[in-house]
Formats: sequence, structure tokens, C-alpha cells
Amino acid sequence: MKKSAFRGLLRLAAFFLAFAVFVCVGGVFFLRTDLFARMMLLEMQERDDLDLVFIGSSVCRDHVNPRIISEATGRTAFNASIPCLAMQGSIALTEELYRTHSPSTIVLVVEPYTFETEREGIEAEDTMMPWLSSFSTKRDYYRRLVAADGWYMDRILLFRDMGAQNPLDILKTVALRFFPHETFARLGNKAMDGKVPVTYEGQGFVRYETELRADEAVRQKLQRQVTGWEYELLPASRQMLLEYRDLLAAHGTELIVLIYPNMNAHNLAEPAFLGYNRSLTFFCHNNGIECVNFALAKPELLPNLDPYYFDIYHVVGEGADLFSSAVARYLNLRAAGADTSSLFYGSEEEYLRAFDTVTNTWIERYDPAAEWNPAREQDEAAVQALADGQTDLYLANCNHSPYYTPEYRFFLMDGEAESPLTGWQRDGVLRCPAGELDHKTLRVYARLQGQSSAVSYDFHTSPAY
Repeated sequence: MKKSAFRGLLRLAAFFLAFAVFVCVGGVFFLRTDLFARMMLLEMQERDDLDLVFIGSSVCRDHVNPRIISEATGRTAFNASIPCLAMQGSIALTEELYRTHSPSTIVLVVEPYTFETEREGIEAEDTMMPWLSSFSTKRDYYRRLVAADGWYMDRILLFRDMGAQNPLDILKTVALRFFPHETFARLGNKAMDGKVPVTYEGQGFVRYETELRADEAVRQKLQRQVTGWEYELLPASRQMLLEYRDLLAAHGTELIVLIYPNMNAHNLAEPAFLGYNRSLTFFCHNNGIECVNFALAKPELLPNLDPYYFDIYHVVGEGADLFSSAVARYLNLRAAGADTSSLFYGSEEEYLRAFDTVTNTWIERYDPAAEWNPAREQDEAAVQALADGQTDLYLANCNHSPYYTPEYRFFLMDGEAESPLTGWQRDGVLRCPAGELDHKTLRVYARLQGQSSAVSYDFHTSPAY
């Protein structure tokens, strides 16, 4: 009996040992590899001269050009950033940084999405965890992740969801671990998703170069929202920010929290989202953390970056250079003890009042049976009264500052020829007999009252619901 129990324990121990080896091998070699994350971490681990380090997600990696900042400030700057990184990953990445560096300043680059959730997505863990050099850093990173979401086995067996797609992916990961420089030189830079040419320029900076722009995505995705939600810093985010502050203080490092500006079209689509920035700024002020809100930067410091976005979150290299130049200018003025307050709007209201532009417009067909009424800002009672089954209603809306009044004009399209259906009107409602405009193309122009410039949107109609 004793011998049988002993053998059972040995088998159990052998199982756990085999499982541990399987997890270790899978978590190192079977995950899909981000070339640029590997090269960034390798460069960070091999250097020992970093003085000004930016920590953050892809908005940091793709938008902060350390070369420009180094040249402007005279300090050795670096981007330590991982796509989809939240506070759990920022802490782990900073602990990794301290293994080889003692930077005098760390700039934590955040955006509202950093604090919209207390969890960190699996993409950041997948990208960074295999390349962390300290077991204790990996362990603590894992603990912080599962404390937020409870995904104990899912995060251990991450390669089930984020695994290599084929044997070549595994070979690439193995080669990047043992021959990283040679492998990267062979693989070179690439086009993300087969579309956007991207180059790793060193110092952790990834440059995108493409003629693509986010115009279509802005029209389709950034439509005005009135949610009624409270946009406050979450409790776990507050706790991790304080932990981060104390981590840097223990190493004698100065901390600056820098709020990256969403594109203006994003801010106008959901103005209350700016509440995250307000909540973060207030929290930092009350807890001895320096915070600068670039979402409120005036044009004389930061030009409008909307024309440089190739998707609704990221800008091409030229936009990144403009942003980096603005950050360098701010850091130099700050270092000189100059007052920088005049370079920023004093409040969200001041920012919104200054933005006298329509960023995008769209058309929706009114469905009286729908629970959600797309009329939004139009006179809902009037729209309901017209929805009598004999009338089709098309509703135009646009993203604009709430301190300005938009107006709209509808056209019927025949190829590229425009036939006016309405004059300029404030309600944005097009009324027509039922079915008259089915399978036609409508175009709406939107502008602010008193302005001549307008943006347009084409809508291909279909039969009534």
C-alpha cells in the first residue's frame, strides 16, 4: 500500500514536472512573435545609457520618436513600449528597465483606454512575457494580471489562443531568441497586416509610412455617442498608479504622466471621454504625481494631427515627428523653469469652444420600430410623427463641438452629378415618399453655421426595414 502510494506521488510529480516543462517551452517558443517588441527589449537590455525613457502602449511606440527628442533635449531618450500595454505591463516593463538602467526621468504615456478597464488584454502579455529576463518580474506580472481577471490557466496557457500559426513561426521565434540580430536583419521590416509599411528605426520607435488615411473609418466608427456614463479613473488603476509612483521613487527616478491626445474626431464623437483625462489629472495632482495633458495642447504647441491618422488610433511617421517635437519643446521649457500653461487650454470647455470644425458626417435611415432612436439631437417627437409608414426619413448627423450649431444639405447622386434635394437646414432630416429613394445614393454635406467649408458623406439606400 505504501509502495503504491509512493508510486502515485511519483507519477503526480512527474506529471506536474512535464506540465511545467510544457508550459515553459510553449510560453517561450510557441507564441507568435512581435519582431519590434523583441528588438526593442533586446536593445533596452543591451544598452546602459538611457536617461529619458517613455513607457506605454502602441501610442507611445508609434508616436514618440526618441531621436527627435534626444536631439532637442540633449538627453538619451528611448521608447520602452508594447502594443496594448496597460498598467500591469507598464510596471513589469519598468522593472525590466531597472535591471540595466537608472534613468533620471520616466514619462508614462497613457490615453483614456489605459484606464477604461482594470484588465490588460492578452496581446501585451503575449508580446512581452517571453522576453522578460527575470523570473521574479514574470511572476509578479502574472500575479497582477490574474488579480484583475482571474484567468489563471488561460494566461499560463496563452499559446493556445496566441500560438504560432505554422512551423515557420516557431522557427522564427527560436531564431529570434538565439540569433536575434541576424534574424531581424534577414526578416527585415514588414508591412503590418500586409498593408502598412512599417520600419523599426531603433530606440524603440516604429515608423509607419503609408498613403492610407482614416477618413472612412472616422465616418463609419466615430459617430456621436451620448452614453450618460461616468468616465472616472477605476479603483485598481488608482492603486497601480500609486504603486508605479512608489516604484520610481525607490529608484530615484522622476515620473511624468503624459496624456496622449486622441484624434479630435474621437473627442468630438464622445466628448465625455475626456472625463478620463480630467479624473487622471485630478488624481495625479492630489498624489504628488506630475501630469501633463496633451489632449488640451493648443495648436501653437501641437498642430492638429487628425490628417496624419491612418487608422483611428495611430499616425504615420510625419505625425509622430510633429508630436515628438511638441513633447521635446515642452520638456525643454519645463527644464528651464518656464511657465507652459499658456500652451494648453485651461479646461475641456475651452478646448471644445476652440474647435470650430466638423470632422465627419453621416446618414442613417430612421426605423420607428428600433429601440434606439438614431435621431439623437434632432427633434425626436417630430421624427416620430412623420414615421407613418407613408414617409421615409433619412437623418444626418455630424461630429462637432457642442458649442457650435451644424447645418446640413442633401443631394441625390447620379454618378458624380449632384441634384439638390434640400437647402441648408439645421434639423438634418430628409423626408420623402416611401420607397422613392430606395437603391439610390444620397450625399449629405455638413458645416457649422456661418462657415463655407463642409464635409460630405455618401449613403447607399436600401428598402425600408
